[in-house]
Amino acid sequence: TKYQLLSEGQQEWDFYIQFYGPLIGVFLLFMAIFTSGGYLFSSILLEKSNRVIEVLLSYSTTTQLMGGKILGLGLLGLVQVLMWICLTMLMMAAGIIPAHEIGYLNLGNAAYFLGYFSLGFLFYGAIFISVGSLSSNEYDAQQINQLLRTVAIFPVLLSLMVLAEPNAGWVRILSYI
Repeated sequence: TKYQLLSEGQQEWDFYIQFYGPLIGVFLLFMAIFTSGGYLFSSILLEKSNRVIEVLLSYSTTTQLMGGKILGLGLLGLVQVLMWICLTMLMMAAGIIPAHEIGYLNLGNAAYFLGYFSLGFLFYGAIFISVGSLSSNEYDAQQINQLLRTVAIFPVLLSLMVLAEPNAGWVRILSYI
């Protein structure tokens, strides 16, 4: 049994809960951002290939159209994340998830999760909408999309090596990027 030393005493520490729980949270955040971003990307490509974009642009400006797409799909993604938070709270209330053993399941971290989703979606949504609107065909756009997804998941893949050597020079350099 491992223990965590706190100012108020010691507490039993479960490696699997303390390590894999946040890792699952990062995976869910990644999945939510890229699912919503993928819908945004696909809708731009579909409208472009069906020539619907010309009709839409005759009634609105590009800023209104793209801003509306990002805002609408972003709010849809927020609803998805809020449902996950509500389901987690229900499972905690029902005793399925032992909330007293998992200190990071609290409303403060839920607010951070919503904030990180919002900022991540705005960032990647803007990139996806730019790539989708500038691409001449669907094949080129999908290739760039795969590259963006690979670059985004790279830090998650490095997490185990970072935990093994947190003071390595390359970790410090990557922390500034």
